[in-house]
Amino acid sequence: MKIGIQSMGTIGCEPGDNLVHEFKKIKNAGFDAVDFNFEVFVDSRTQYMSDGSCFFDKPIGELLTFFEPYKEACKAAGLEFSQGHAMFGMYPETENELAQFIKVQKNVIMISGDMEIPYLVIHPLNLRRKYGKHAEIEKNLEYFRALAPTAKEAGVVICLENLFTWENGRTFTGACTDENEVLFYMKELNLEFPERFGFCLDTGHANLMRKNLREYINLIGDNIKILHIHENDGVRDLHAMPFTYVSNWGSPSLSDWRGVIDGLADIGYDGTLNFETGPMFFALPEGLHDPARKFMYELGAYLKKEIEK
Repeated sequence: MKIGIQSMGTIGCEPGDNLVHEFKKIKNAGFDAVDFNFEVFVDSRTQYMSDGSCFFDKPIGELLTFFEPYKEACKAAGLEFSQGHAMFGMYPETENELAQFIKVQKNVIMISGDMEIPYLVIHPLNLRRKYGKHAEIEKNLEYFRALAPTAKEAGVVICLENLFTWENGRTFTGACTDENEVLFYMKELNLEFPERFGFCLDTGHANLMRKNLREYINLIGDNIKILHIHENDGVRDLHAMPFTYVSNWGSPSLSDWRGVIDGLADIGYDGTLNFETGPMFFALPEGLHDPARKFMYELGAYLKKEIEK
């Protein structure tokens, strides 16, 4: 079982950076793997636009050339890409915008294949507050069916993720909040496109939705291919390190980490323990980034030990 962390926030990843040096920051902390964040390269306001303003709306050859240094730097640092994260946002308002979004997501899938990223998180479209759950499911099936042939060509497994919706300062259920909905997507999509779809368990989102995590993990089972491990206060999607938030002094963490540990042990999970905690680094002074990365790795080592008992 490997231990990984997302690139966003954890390291600098701009084209002008010394990329090998940046990836070595992750390696030097002890990590084995990286979750590569494609969404940082695009402005969500332009990702549905066909006027050339979207970063990923370029010839695929040009995009592959752009990302080649990231692939080489990761290898040079002694790391591997365990997974990636594609663009996400609100549902496109028109059919033309949806077609454009599918086009650029296909480019991200092709880049992932070239970078040897085996699993790519692509959020289901959160539509139930506007269209209802049934319409949301139908539109998501259409969306993922459009992406599946490209994923097969690239050798990439698309992973759906458990989401929530946010309105008026409150959280509501979103796509894949319910485990039976997850199983429905996995059955329908993999029946048509065998072994091309998996699931990314996001512990923070599950905490927001008050899920019984051991039960949730057991029901979804080996459909869980990758993880987004992070913590929050039960109200906001904060992406903090595990064991951070408590309800009272001396009380256990708000997130059910024992449920996560036991659930992953129950299903024999042997994938990467990946931390999606980049945003916490935005709050830390630069001088604390190295110790924070090392502590994050130690958290991963602890979780691994507990799961493998």
